[in-house]
Amino acid sequence: MESVREDVINTEVTPNIDKFRQDAISFTRAIANGNATHYGWYAIINSRTPLFWETYRNLNITRGSSGLLALKQAGYQINIHSAKDLSYLQSDKVMFGNKEPVYDYLSDHPDLSPLDHDIRVINHLIAMSLEQAKGGNSFNAIFLDSTHYPYRWKAGSIEEFKPYIGTPQGSVSLNTARNLAMSDSPQITNRYKNSIKYTDMLFGKFIDSLKKNKLYEKSVIVVVGDHGQQFMEHNFLMHGKTLYSEDLHIPLYIRIPGQKAEVRNTVGNQIDIMPTLLDYAGLEPAKNNLSDGRSLLADTSQGFGVSFAAGMQNTPHSFILETNNWKIMSELEIRAPKESRRLFIKKILNSDDEEYIPGAGTKMDYKSFIDKHFSSHFKNSTFLEKFEYNPQQ
Repeated sequence: MESVREDVINTEVTPNIDKFRQDAISFTRAIANGNATHYGWYAIINSRTPLFWETYRNLNITRGSSGLLALKQAGYQINIHSAKDLSYLQSDKVMFGNKEPVYDYLSDHPDLSPLDHDIRVINHLIAMSLEQAKGGNSFNAIFLDSTHYPYRWKAGSIEEFKPYIGTPQGSVSLNTARNLAMSDSPQITNRYKNSIKYTDMLFGKFIDSLKKNKLYEKSVIVVVGDHGQQFMEHNFLMHGKTLYSEDLHIPLYIRIPGQKAEVRNTVGNQIDIMPTLLDYAGLEPAKNNLSDGRSLLADTSQGFGVSFAAGMQNTPHSFILETNNWKIMSELEIRAPKESRRLFIKKILNSDDEEYIPGAGTKMDYKSFIDKHFSSHFKNSTFLEKFEYNPQQ
């Protein structure tokens, strides 16, 4: 789901997704591994942290997601149902490869509104799911778009949250939205909630079809957001600028046949999704690409999340490491983040995104805090392996 933050998932806004969550594995804290759409797609489908997104995108030949390749080689039919234009920033090349795309089916993208696209791909997904159930295994990825700014929904399709600015299928200028977020926030946040409620209705339609046709119990289903959304909480609108909770905390719910529903007191990542699916299928990822995630099939998550800020460049230098209780804002060297030999820790935040000053705020107090709460996470994060962490330096 596009631009959906975790704190709008509830019985009032998303009754179908909320009911599904009660039947799935969820997390006390789930984060997007980047604060922009192309980063989220890369983390989910390729299982890589966005530090490597631009390098991979710029290769002359890409083979696409190693996870999808492993599923295809194991006989799964790979189907991509997208209301989004996946050519955005060459994301189709990044996710699916450009020499020999890993998918078997990719929906076309005619000139339709996001609303009509969402309806179209959901209906096609339902039809294809029923056909595929007659034999063989399939993987279906669904990209929905109505919840992207300016937040649209079909008039009359839902019981609306009011008041809201504009019309259900209309547009609102960014300046207007920014001013409303500061002066009369329900006018714009109700638009947001209405678009999410509309998407929830489509999701419910899909789940009802699976249950009616006795496919629900045979299906692994993942619900995930690509990133969050800001409403001027930290002086920004939409997403892509900061690494605060409203930009990063997303729904991540995984229903696995035979696995009990539970809320895990740990952090879930987008990069963990593909390893989990491969683990369930009894597969190892193809060796042309690495994975930065871990399977969530058993409770073996890393206990922390990493997220990168897109900002003004596509090889990001700003990132956070986040646990259930703490977050450290950090930077790599701006000119060459991937080659950086220095890591700068800029700030410590608590779970409410409030700055925390350990002890008396001395250099040693900071070193002791980071050593206690984050040293093991530095060692377990793939892109930080090159740093020899020493809290005394």
